Amino acid sequence: MLLATARGGINGLMAEVLEDHIRLHLLRDGHAPLTPELGEDLIDLVRAYLK
Repeated sequence: MLLATARGGINGLMAEVLEDHIRLHLLRDGHAPLTPELGEDLIDLVRAYLK
């Protein structure tokens, strides 16, 4: 039970870190290699995978 709880917390943290990375480095104004729609889709995909 404790391991499952720890894994859930770590996955939640990893999702936050990846979302911040996507927003800061892939969706920056003027230098964005992704469209905002594609960036949001990528964030949704990461969250679904780490759920």
